[in-house]
Amino acid sequence: MAFAAAWLAAIVMVAVQMSGVRIGVDAHAYWAVWHLGLYGPRMAFGGPDAFLYSPAFAAAIWPLTLLSWPAFAAAWTALALGTYAWLLWPLELPVRVPLLIASGAVAATGNIEWLIALALVASARWPSAWAVPLLTKVSFGVGVVWYAARGEW
Repeated sequence: MAFAAAWLAAIVMVAVQMSGVRIGVDAHAYWAVWHLGLYGPRMAFGGPDAFLYSPAFAAAIWPLTLLSWPAFAAAWTALALGTYAWLLWPLELPVRVPLLIASGAVAATGNIEWLIALALVASARWPSAWAVPLLTKVSFGVGVVWYAARGEW
């Protein structure tokens, strides 16, 4: 069952990518924040490079933005794929391979889902890892409430 579900996920993600989703569209917004200005017209909500994250996230990725756009995109995608490979490593190979294919399609857009997944796994051991999702998407504050309610913070 897990094998079939993993292959279905891979097929769906590849189909989504082939449907016209632009490669690196989210990653370009992260790179452009230091080239076009944090609050410039292209960075506004609905703009082509809309930066919908906190300025703290922009500051955290600043060293990577010193790279050229192709180098930044390659580094960002490599980090994403490496994270997905590490997270999926405990699974059996017939399940891991199609999930890696599916995650590759997600990594191609350049979204920060890999970074959030890594932080959530790390937060099981180091609750302070919640700082990463909190500095990107405020809705993750609910996860911090979990630790506070249990008195583990």
